Amino acid sequence: MNENNDTNKKKLMDQFISILGEDAVLGEEEQIEEFKDPYGPNDSDKYQPLLVVQPSTVEEVQDIVKLANELDIHLWSSGQGRNFGYGGSSPVVSGSVIVNFRRMNKILEINEEDGYALVEPGVSFDQLYKEIQSKGYKLMMSVPDLGWGSIVGNSSQHGYGYTINGEHAKAINGMEVVLANGEVLRTGQGAKADSKMWQRHDRGFGPHLDDLFKQSNFGIITKMGVRLEPQPEKITAGYIYYDGKDIEKVVDVIKPLVMDKTIQGVPLLYSNLIIGEVGDNRKDLFQKAEDGGMRMPARWVFRIQFYGQENMVNARVENVKKAFENLPEVKIEVETYVGNVKKEDVKPEHLVPAGIPNMLMLEQVKNSFGDSVGHIEFAPVIPFDGKELLEVEEVVQNVLEEYGLFGMTGTAMHTRSLVPITMIYFDTNDPNQVKAGYEAAKRLVKEVGELGYTEYRAHVSLMDDIAKELDFNDHALHKFYTKIKDALDPKGILSPGSHGIWPSNFKDGEDQ
Repeated sequence: MNENNDTNKKKLMDQFISILGEDAVLGEEEQIEEFKDPYGPNDSDKYQPLLVVQPSTVEEVQDIVKLANELDIHLWSSGQGRNFGYGGSSPVVSGSVIVNFRRMNKILEINEEDGYALVEPGVSFDQLYKEIQSKGYKLMMSVPDLGWGSIVGNSSQHGYGYTINGEHAKAINGMEVVLANGEVLRTGQGAKADSKMWQRHDRGFGPHLDDLFKQSNFGIITKMGVRLEPQPEKITAGYIYYDGKDIEKVVDVIKPLVMDKTIQGVPLLYSNLIIGEVGDNRKDLFQKAEDGGMRMPARWVFRIQFYGQENMVNARVENVKKAFENLPEVKIEVETYVGNVKKEDVKPEHLVPAGIPNMLMLEQVKNSFGDSVGHIEFAPVIPFDGKELLEVEEVVQNVLEEYGLFGMTGTAMHTRSLVPITMIYFDTNDPNQVKAGYEAAKRLVKEVGELGYTEYRAHVSLMDDIAKELDFNDHALHKFYTKIKDALDPKGILSPGSHGIWPSNFKDGEDQ
Protein backbone atom coordinates (compact mmCIF):
# COMPACT_ATOMS: atom_id res chain seq x y z
CA MET A 1 0.00 0.00 0.00
CA ASN A 2 1.76 3.14 -1.22
CA GLU A 3 -1.07 5.69 -0.76
CA ASN A 4 -1.70 6.75 2.79
CA ASN A 5 -4.97 8.59 2.28
CA ASP A 6 -7.82 8.30 4.74
CA THR A 7 -9.80 5.82 2.65
CA ASN A 8 -6.98 3.33 2.32
CA LYS A 9 -6.08 3.75 5.98
CA LYS A 10 -9.68 3.04 7.04
CA LYS A 11 -9.78 -0.08 4.88
CA LEU A 12 -6.51 -1.27 6.36
CA MET A 13 -7.73 -0.63 9.89
CA ASP A 14 -10.88 -2.64 9.20
CA GLN A 15 -8.79 -5.58 8.04
CA PHE A 16 -6.66 -5.49 11.17
CA ILE A 17 -9.78 -5.09 13.33
CA SER A 18 -11.18 -8.28 11.82
CA ILE A 19 -8.08 -10.07 13.12
CA LEU A 20 -7.46 -8.35 16.45
CA GLY A 21 -10.64 -6.57 17.51
CA GLU A 22 -11.31 -2.85 17.60
CA ASP A 23 -9.48 -2.11 20.86
CA ALA A 24 -6.22 -3.51 19.49
CA VAL A 25 -6.01 -1.23 16.43
CA LEU A 26 -5.00 2.39 17.03
CA GLY A 27 -5.44 4.77 14.14
CA GLU A 28 -6.39 8.16 15.55
CA GLU A 29 -3.58 10.70 15.58
CA GLU A 30 -3.76 11.18 19.35
CA GLN A 31 -3.49 7.40 19.81
CA ILE A 32 -0.52 7.08 17.49
CA GLU A 33 1.34 10.04 19.00
CA GLU A 34 2.54 7.96 21.96
CA PHE A 35 4.30 5.57 19.60
CA LYS A 36 6.27 8.18 17.69
CA ASP A 37 9.74 9.30 18.66
CA PRO A 38 8.93 11.46 21.72
CA TYR A 39 12.07 13.51 21.14
CA GLY A 40 12.04 13.73 17.35
CA PRO A 41 11.52 16.84 15.20
CA ASN A 42 7.81 17.70 15.28
CA ASP A 43 7.74 18.90 11.68
CA SER A 44 9.50 15.90 10.18
CA ASP A 45 7.68 13.50 7.87
CA LYS A 46 10.39 10.89 8.45
CA TYR A 47 10.04 7.89 10.75
CA GLN A 48 6.26 8.27 11.03
CA PRO A 49 3.97 5.27 11.69
CA LEU A 50 0.67 4.87 9.86
CA LEU A 51 -1.14 3.08 12.69
CA VAL A 52 -0.51 0.76 15.63
CA VAL A 53 -1.68 -2.82 16.13
CA GLN A 54 -1.43 -4.68 19.44
CA PRO A 55 -1.63 -8.47 19.23
CA SER A 56 -2.17 -10.59 22.32
CA THR A 57 -1.25 -14.06 20.97
CA VAL A 58 1.33 -15.66 18.70
CA GLU A 59 -1.46 -16.62 16.32
CA GLU A 60 -2.47 -12.97 16.00
CA VAL A 61 1.13 -12.05 15.18
CA GLN A 62 1.09 -14.69 12.45
CA ASP A 63 -2.14 -13.27 11.06
CA ILE A 64 -0.69 -9.75 11.08
CA VAL A 65 2.38 -10.89 9.16
CA LYS A 66 0.30 -12.83 6.64
CA LEU A 67 -1.96 -9.82 6.02
CA ALA A 68 1.09 -7.58 5.60
CA ASN A 69 2.39 -9.97 2.94
CA GLU A 70 -0.94 -9.97 1.13
CA LEU A 71 -1.17 -6.16 1.11
CA ASP A 72 2.57 -5.51 0.70
CA ILE A 73 2.80 -3.22 3.74
CA HIS A 74 5.64 -2.79 6.20
CA LEU A 75 5.62 -3.68 9.89
CA TRP A 76 7.82 -2.32 12.68
CA SER A 77 7.79 -4.24 15.95
CA SER A 78 8.33 -2.77 19.43
CA GLY A 79 7.98 -4.17 22.93
CA GLN A 80 6.76 -1.42 25.25
CA GLY A 81 7.75 1.36 22.85
CA ARG A 82 10.05 2.92 25.47
CA ASN A 83 13.27 2.88 23.43
CA PHE A 84 13.71 6.58 24.14
CA GLY A 85 16.89 8.17 22.86
CA TYR A 86 16.95 5.62 20.06
CA GLY A 87 13.65 6.55 18.39
CA GLY A 88 10.97 5.02 20.62
CA SER A 89 8.69 2.95 18.37
CA SER A 90 9.42 5.04 15.28
CA PRO A 91 10.01 3.03 12.10
CA VAL A 92 12.80 3.70 9.63
CA VAL A 93 10.26 3.64 6.78
CA SER A 94 7.40 6.10 7.22
CA GLY A 95 3.95 4.62 6.74
CA SER A 96 4.88 1.38 8.51
CA VAL A 97 2.41 -0.29 10.86
CA ILE A 98 3.73 -0.53 14.43
CA VAL A 99 3.30 -3.97 15.98
CA ASN A 100 3.31 -3.11 19.68
CA PHE A 101 3.34 -5.84 22.32
CA ARG A 102 1.90 -4.22 25.44
CA ARG A 103 -1.11 -6.58 25.31
CA MET A 104 1.13 -9.62 24.85
CA ASN A 105 2.56 -9.47 28.35
CA LYS A 106 2.38 -12.87 30.00
CA ILE A 107 5.09 -14.21 32.27
CA LEU A 108 4.81 -17.81 31.11
CA GLU A 109 7.17 -19.40 33.61
CA ILE A 110 9.53 -18.55 36.44
CA ASN A 111 11.78 -21.43 37.49
CA GLU A 112 13.38 -20.72 40.85
CA GLU A 113 15.47 -23.88 41.00
CA ASP A 114 17.14 -23.42 37.60
CA GLY A 115 17.08 -19.63 37.55
CA TYR A 116 15.17 -18.51 34.49
CA ALA A 117 11.95 -16.93 33.27
CA LEU A 118 10.05 -17.34 30.00
CA VAL A 119 8.34 -14.11 28.97
CA GLU A 120 6.34 -12.56 26.15
CA PRO A 121 7.62 -9.35 24.52
CA GLY A 122 5.27 -7.03 26.42
CA VAL A 123 6.63 -8.00 29.84
CA SER A 124 8.50 -5.11 31.46
CA PHE A 125 11.38 -5.31 33.92
CA ASP A 126 9.13 -3.83 36.58
CA GLN A 127 6.44 -6.45 35.94
CA LEU A 128 8.86 -9.38 36.26
CA TYR A 129 10.42 -7.92 39.41
CA LYS A 130 7.01 -7.54 41.07
CA GLU A 131 6.08 -11.12 40.14
CA ILE A 132 9.31 -12.47 41.63
CA GLN A 133 8.70 -10.47 44.82
CA SER A 134 5.04 -11.42 45.13
CA LYS A 135 5.82 -15.14 44.82
CA GLY A 136 8.77 -14.95 47.21
CA TYR A 137 11.22 -16.44 44.74
CA LYS A 138 14.84 -16.25 45.87
CA LEU A 139 15.99 -14.87 42.55
CA MET A 140 17.70 -11.71 41.35
CA MET A 141 17.22 -10.07 37.97
CA SER A 142 19.20 -7.52 36.01
CA VAL A 143 17.55 -4.19 35.21
CA PRO A 144 18.47 -1.22 33.00
CA ASP A 145 18.51 2.38 34.22
CA LEU A 146 14.75 2.73 33.59
CA GLY A 147 12.51 -0.15 34.62
CA TRP A 148 9.50 0.50 32.37
CA GLY A 149 10.88 -1.08 29.21
CA SER A 150 10.34 -4.49 27.65
CA ILE A 151 12.74 -7.26 28.65
CA VAL A 152 12.58 -8.74 25.15
CA GLY A 153 12.98 -5.35 23.49
CA ASN A 154 15.90 -4.25 25.64
CA SER A 155 17.73 -7.57 25.46
CA SER A 156 17.31 -7.99 21.71
CA GLN A 157 18.66 -4.45 21.20
CA HIS A 158 21.80 -5.28 23.23
CA GLY A 159 20.61 -3.19 26.15
CA TYR A 160 22.39 -3.03 29.49
CA GLY A 161 21.78 -3.84 33.09
CA TYR A 162 24.58 -3.84 35.64
CA THR A 163 24.33 -7.01 37.74
CA ILE A 164 26.00 -10.35 36.92
CA ASN A 165 23.67 -10.77 33.90
CA GLY A 166 24.06 -7.12 32.96
CA GLU A 167 24.85 -7.84 29.33
CA HIS A 168 21.23 -8.65 28.58
CA ALA A 169 21.86 -9.95 25.07
CA LYS A 170 24.06 -12.66 26.62
CA ALA A 171 21.41 -13.60 29.19
CA ILE A 172 18.93 -14.91 26.62
CA ASN A 173 18.10 -18.62 26.69
CA GLY A 174 15.95 -19.51 23.70
CA MET A 175 13.52 -17.60 21.50
CA GLU A 176 10.26 -18.17 19.70
CA VAL A 177 10.13 -16.15 16.49
CA VAL A 178 7.51 -15.47 13.82
CA LEU A 179 9.20 -15.29 10.42
CA ALA A 180 8.19 -13.05 7.52
CA ASN A 181 6.13 -15.85 5.94
CA GLY A 182 4.15 -16.35 9.16
CA GLU A 183 5.92 -19.52 10.25
CA VAL A 184 6.89 -19.99 13.89
CA LEU A 185 10.45 -20.99 14.78
CA ARG A 186 11.96 -21.91 18.13
CA THR A 187 15.70 -21.65 18.60
CA GLY A 188 18.18 -23.81 20.47
CA GLN A 189 16.77 -26.65 22.56
CA GLY A 190 13.27 -25.37 21.78
CA ALA A 191 13.55 -26.92 18.32
CA LYS A 192 12.43 -30.19 19.93
CA ALA A 193 8.68 -29.99 20.46
CA ASP A 194 8.67 -31.63 23.89
CA SER A 195 12.00 -30.21 25.07
CA LYS A 196 12.55 -29.74 28.79
CA MET A 197 15.78 -27.88 28.10
CA TRP A 198 14.71 -24.79 26.13
CA GLN A 199 15.55 -22.28 28.88
CA ARG A 200 18.01 -24.50 30.73
CA HIS A 201 20.67 -24.64 28.00
CA ASP A 202 21.48 -21.79 25.64
CA ARG A 203 22.58 -23.76 22.58
CA GLY A 204 21.09 -26.47 20.46
CA PHE A 205 22.21 -28.71 17.60
CA GLY A 206 23.69 -26.71 14.75
CA PRO A 207 24.20 -22.93 14.41
CA HIS A 208 23.19 -20.70 17.31
CA LEU A 209 20.36 -18.64 15.82
CA ASP A 210 19.38 -16.43 18.76
CA ASP A 211 21.89 -13.79 17.66
CA LEU A 212 20.31 -13.71 14.20
CA PHE A 213 17.19 -12.12 15.71
CA LYS A 214 18.93 -9.51 17.89
CA GLN A 215 19.30 -6.04 16.36
CA SER A 216 17.88 -7.34 13.09
CA ASN A 217 14.69 -7.58 11.07
CA PHE A 218 14.70 -11.29 10.25
CA GLY A 219 11.76 -12.20 12.51
CA ILE A 220 9.47 -11.03 15.32
CA ILE A 221 10.32 -12.42 18.77
CA THR A 222 7.19 -13.69 20.55
CA LYS A 223 8.77 -15.54 23.50
CA MET A 224 12.17 -15.34 25.13
CA GLY A 225 13.96 -17.08 27.96
CA VAL A 226 15.96 -14.88 30.33
CA ARG A 227 18.45 -15.98 32.95
CA LEU A 228 17.94 -15.05 36.58
CA GLU A 229 20.58 -15.28 39.30
CA PRO A 230 20.10 -16.94 42.68
CA GLN A 231 19.41 -14.32 45.31
CA PRO A 232 22.80 -13.52 46.86
CA GLU A 233 23.37 -13.48 50.60
CA LYS A 234 24.77 -9.95 50.30
CA ILE A 235 24.73 -7.11 47.77
CA THR A 236 27.38 -4.42 48.03
CA ALA A 237 27.15 -1.33 45.84
CA GLY A 238 29.10 1.88 45.80
CA TYR A 239 31.46 4.26 44.06
CA ILE A 240 35.10 5.00 43.39
CA TYR A 241 35.69 8.77 43.27
CA TYR A 242 38.61 10.44 41.52
CA ASP A 243 39.00 14.19 41.07
CA GLY A 244 42.40 14.23 39.42
CA LYS A 245 43.44 14.67 35.81
CA ASP A 246 45.35 11.42 35.31
CA ILE A 247 42.39 9.12 34.66
CA GLU A 248 44.68 6.79 32.68
CA LYS A 249 46.35 5.48 35.83
CA VAL A 250 42.99 4.88 37.52
CA VAL A 251 41.73 2.96 34.48
CA ASP A 252 44.96 0.92 34.53
CA VAL A 253 44.19 -0.15 38.10
CA ILE A 254 40.52 -0.95 37.59
CA LYS A 255 40.92 -2.84 34.30
CA PRO A 256 42.35 -6.09 35.78
CA LEU A 257 39.70 -5.97 38.52
CA VAL A 258 37.01 -5.98 35.83
CA MET A 259 38.79 -8.56 33.68
CA ASP A 260 39.15 -11.09 36.52
CA LYS A 261 35.64 -10.25 37.75
CA THR A 262 36.72 -9.06 41.18
CA ILE A 263 34.31 -6.25 40.35
CA GLN A 264 31.19 -8.04 39.14
CA GLY A 265 28.49 -7.23 36.64
CA VAL A 266 28.90 -4.20 34.38
CA PRO A 267 30.66 -1.34 36.21
CA LEU A 268 29.80 2.14 35.02
CA LEU A 269 32.13 5.15 34.77
CA TYR A 270 30.55 8.60 34.95
CA SER A 271 32.47 11.42 33.30
CA ASN A 272 31.57 14.74 34.91
CA LEU A 273 33.05 17.77 33.19
CA ILE A 274 33.35 20.62 35.65
CA ILE A 275 31.74 23.92 34.75
CA GLY A 276 35.12 25.60 34.35
CA GLU A 277 36.00 23.19 31.52
CA VAL A 278 33.16 24.26 29.21
CA GLY A 279 32.44 27.36 27.17
CA ASP A 280 30.16 30.18 28.25
CA ASN A 281 27.38 28.97 25.91
CA ARG A 282 27.02 25.77 27.99
CA LYS A 283 27.72 26.88 31.56
CA ASP A 284 24.02 27.37 32.35
CA LEU A 285 23.21 23.85 31.12
CA PHE A 286 25.89 22.32 33.33
CA GLN A 287 24.61 24.34 36.28
CA LYS A 288 21.06 23.07 35.69
CA ALA A 289 22.34 19.49 35.62
CA GLU A 290 24.16 20.04 38.90
CA ASP A 291 21.16 21.71 40.56
CA GLY A 292 18.87 18.88 39.44
CA GLY A 293 21.02 16.12 40.94
CA MET A 294 22.35 14.69 37.67
CA ARG A 295 26.01 15.33 38.29
CA MET A 296 28.25 13.26 40.56
CA PRO A 297 30.52 14.71 43.30
CA ALA A 298 33.81 14.11 41.43
CA ARG A 299 35.27 14.50 37.93
CA TRP A 300 35.37 10.72 37.49
CA VAL A 301 33.07 8.31 39.33
CA PHE A 302 33.07 4.53 38.96
CA ARG A 303 29.93 2.67 40.05
CA ILE A 304 30.84 -0.81 41.31
CA GLN A 305 28.90 -3.77 42.68
CA PHE A 306 29.52 -7.15 44.31
CA TYR A 307 27.29 -10.18 44.95
CA GLY A 308 27.45 -13.47 46.85
CA GLN A 309 28.21 -14.87 50.27
CA GLU A 310 29.28 -12.28 52.81
CA ASN A 311 32.88 -13.48 53.14
CA MET A 312 33.33 -13.51 49.35
CA VAL A 313 31.83 -10.05 48.93
CA ASN A 314 34.04 -8.68 51.70
CA ALA A 315 37.11 -10.22 50.09
CA ARG A 316 36.29 -8.63 46.73
CA VAL A 317 35.82 -5.21 48.30
CA GLU A 318 39.11 -5.50 50.21
CA ASN A 319 40.93 -6.50 47.02
CA VAL A 320 39.61 -3.39 45.29
CA LYS A 321 40.71 -1.16 48.17
CA LYS A 322 44.13 -2.80 48.20
CA ALA A 323 44.54 -2.25 44.45
CA PHE A 324 44.07 1.49 44.96
CA GLU A 325 46.16 1.89 48.12
CA ASN A 326 48.95 3.61 46.17
CA LEU A 327 46.50 6.22 44.87
CA PRO A 328 45.52 8.15 48.02
CA GLU A 329 43.52 10.66 45.95
CA VAL A 330 41.05 7.88 45.12
CA LYS A 331 38.09 7.56 47.50
CA ILE A 332 35.99 4.38 47.76
CA GLU A 333 32.56 4.24 49.40
CA VAL A 334 30.32 1.16 49.47
CA GLU A 335 27.18 0.03 51.24
CA THR A 336 26.05 -3.54 51.89
CA TYR A 337 22.49 -4.91 51.82
CA VAL A 338 20.96 -8.30 52.45
CA GLY A 339 20.07 -10.16 49.26
CA ASN A 340 16.31 -9.94 49.84
CA VAL A 341 16.39 -6.22 50.58
CA LYS A 342 13.20 -4.29 49.89
CA LYS A 343 13.13 -1.35 47.53
CA GLU A 344 12.33 1.16 50.27
CA ASP A 345 15.45 0.12 52.21
CA VAL A 346 17.89 0.77 49.35
CA LYS A 347 19.47 4.13 48.64
CA PRO A 348 18.08 5.42 45.33
CA GLU A 349 21.50 5.42 43.67
CA HIS A 350 21.95 1.72 44.56
CA LEU A 351 18.62 0.46 43.18
CA VAL A 352 19.90 -0.50 39.72
CA PRO A 353 22.95 -2.48 40.93
CA ALA A 354 20.61 -4.13 43.45
CA GLY A 355 18.47 -5.36 40.53
CA ILE A 356 15.45 -3.23 41.47
CA PRO A 357 13.60 -1.42 38.64
CA ASN A 358 13.07 2.31 39.09
CA MET A 359 12.73 5.60 37.20
CA LEU A 360 15.29 7.67 39.12
CA MET A 361 17.38 8.69 36.11
CA LEU A 362 14.39 10.14 34.25
CA GLU A 363 13.31 12.00 37.38
CA GLN A 364 16.78 13.54 37.75
CA VAL A 365 16.86 14.62 34.11
CA LYS A 366 13.44 16.26 34.38
CA ASN A 367 14.41 17.92 37.66
CA SER A 368 17.35 19.45 35.82
CA PHE A 369 15.86 20.42 32.47
CA GLY A 370 12.06 20.24 32.85
CA ASP A 371 9.38 18.00 31.38
CA SER A 372 10.16 19.03 27.80
CA VAL A 373 13.69 17.60 27.91
CA GLY A 374 14.62 15.09 25.23
CA HIS A 375 17.77 13.29 24.23
CA ILE A 376 19.49 11.23 21.58
CA GLU A 377 22.18 8.72 22.51
CA PHE A 378 25.62 8.17 21.02
CA ALA A 379 27.36 4.95 22.07
CA PRO A 380 30.64 3.89 20.42
CA VAL A 381 32.72 0.85 21.40
CA ILE A 382 36.34 1.66 22.25
CA PRO A 383 39.36 -0.06 23.86
CA PHE A 384 39.60 -0.42 27.64
CA ASP A 385 42.18 2.33 27.79
CA GLY A 386 42.16 5.68 29.59
CA LYS A 387 43.97 7.53 26.81
CA GLU A 388 41.45 6.37 24.21
CA LEU A 389 38.60 7.28 26.55
CA LEU A 390 39.90 10.83 26.88
CA GLU A 391 40.38 11.12 23.13
CA VAL A 392 36.78 10.13 22.44
CA GLU A 393 35.50 12.40 25.22
CA GLU A 394 37.36 15.32 23.65
CA VAL A 395 35.78 14.66 20.24
CA VAL A 396 32.31 14.34 21.77
CA GLN A 397 32.56 17.46 23.91
CA ASN A 398 34.07 19.54 21.10
CA VAL A 399 31.09 18.72 18.89
CA LEU A 400 28.61 19.43 21.69
CA GLU A 401 30.40 22.69 22.45
CA GLU A 402 30.01 23.71 18.82
CA TYR A 403 26.26 23.02 18.95
CA GLY A 404 25.79 24.50 22.43
CA LEU A 405 24.46 21.24 23.92
CA PHE A 406 24.85 19.43 27.23
CA GLY A 407 25.74 15.76 27.18
CA MET A 408 26.50 13.39 30.04
CA THR A 409 28.49 10.20 29.52
CA GLY A 410 28.21 6.92 31.39
CA THR A 411 30.74 4.34 30.23
CA ALA A 412 29.83 0.66 30.47
CA MET A 413 32.96 -1.32 31.33
CA HIS A 414 33.43 -4.74 29.75
CA THR A 415 36.39 -7.03 30.28
CA ARG A 416 38.18 -5.81 27.14
CA SER A 417 36.23 -2.79 25.93
CA LEU A 418 34.47 0.37 27.01
CA VAL A 419 31.16 1.75 25.74
CA PRO A 420 30.92 5.48 26.52
CA ILE A 421 27.20 6.22 26.17
CA THR A 422 26.58 9.95 25.85
CA MET A 423 23.06 11.25 26.31
CA ILE A 424 22.81 14.46 24.26
CA TYR A 425 20.08 16.62 25.83
CA PHE A 426 17.87 19.26 24.22
CA ASP A 427 14.56 21.04 24.75
CA THR A 428 11.90 19.36 22.59
CA ASN A 429 9.96 22.65 22.54
CA ASP A 430 12.88 24.33 20.78
CA PRO A 431 13.09 23.13 17.14
CA ASN A 432 16.58 24.57 16.77
CA GLN A 433 17.85 22.61 19.77
CA VAL A 434 16.22 19.40 18.53
CA LYS A 435 17.82 19.86 15.12
CA ALA A 436 21.17 20.56 16.76
CA GLY A 437 20.95 17.39 18.85
CA TYR A 438 20.33 15.15 15.86
CA GLU A 439 22.97 16.89 13.75
CA ALA A 440 25.52 16.55 16.54
CA ALA A 441 24.87 12.81 16.85
CA LYS A 442 25.27 12.35 13.10
CA ARG A 443 28.54 14.30 13.20
CA LEU A 444 29.82 12.11 16.00
CA VAL A 445 29.19 8.90 14.04
CA LYS A 446 31.52 10.26 11.37
CA GLU A 447 34.18 11.83 13.59
CA VAL A 448 34.50 8.94 16.03
CA GLY A 449 34.43 6.61 13.03
CA GLU A 450 37.58 8.35 11.81
CA LEU A 451 39.23 7.20 15.05
CA GLY A 452 38.40 3.61 14.11
CA TYR A 453 35.30 3.04 16.24
CA THR A 454 31.62 2.43 15.61
CA GLU A 455 28.49 2.17 17.74
CA TYR A 456 26.87 -0.74 19.53
CA ARG A 457 23.35 0.71 19.28
CA ALA A 458 21.78 3.69 17.55
CA HIS A 459 18.80 5.94 16.92
CA VAL A 460 16.78 4.99 13.82
CA SER A 461 18.01 8.13 12.04
CA LEU A 462 21.63 6.98 12.39
CA MET A 463 21.31 3.34 11.37
CA ASP A 464 22.27 3.78 7.73
CA ASP A 465 25.12 6.12 8.69
CA ILE A 466 26.58 3.47 10.98
CA ALA A 467 26.09 0.73 8.40
CA LYS A 468 28.18 2.81 5.99
CA GLU A 469 30.98 2.89 8.55
CA LEU A 470 31.18 -0.93 8.45
CA ASP A 471 33.23 -0.82 5.28
CA PHE A 472 35.58 -3.82 5.41
CA ASN A 473 35.84 -5.53 2.02
CA ASP A 474 33.40 -3.13 0.37
CA HIS A 475 30.76 -3.45 3.12
CA ALA A 476 30.77 -7.26 2.96
CA LEU A 477 28.89 -7.65 6.26
CA HIS A 478 25.80 -5.68 5.26
CA LYS A 479 25.84 -7.29 1.83
CA PHE A 480 25.64 -10.60 3.68
CA TYR A 481 22.76 -9.28 5.81
CA THR A 482 20.95 -8.34 2.58
CA LYS A 483 21.35 -11.91 1.31
CA ILE A 484 19.78 -13.22 4.52
CA LYS A 485 17.00 -10.63 4.28
CA ASP A 486 16.30 -11.56 0.66
CA ALA A 487 16.05 -15.23 1.62
CA LEU A 488 13.77 -14.72 4.63
CA ASP A 489 11.85 -11.56 3.76
CA PRO A 490 12.32 -10.53 0.10
CA LYS A 491 9.46 -8.00 0.24
CA GLY A 492 10.93 -6.26 3.25
CA ILE A 493 7.77 -6.73 5.32
CA LEU A 494 9.53 -6.82 8.69
CA SER A 495 11.14 -3.59 9.93
CA PRO A 496 12.91 -2.59 6.69
CA GLY A 497 16.01 -0.54 7.35
CA SER A 498 16.45 -1.67 10.94
CA HIS A 499 20.18 -1.49 11.71
CA GLY A 500 20.83 -0.65 8.08
CA ILE A 501 19.48 -3.99 6.85
CA TRP A 502 17.47 -3.76 3.63
CA PRO A 503 16.26 -6.29 1.07
CA SER A 504 17.88 -5.83 -2.32
CA ASN A 505 14.76 -4.18 -3.83
CA PHE A 506 14.96 -1.29 -1.34
CA LYS A 507 17.31 1.61 -0.98
CA ASP A 508 17.26 4.09 1.91
CA GLY A 509 13.60 3.47 2.66
CA GLU A 510 12.35 3.76 -0.93
CA ASP A 511 11.45 1.06 -3.45
CA GLN A 512 14.12 0.91 -6.12
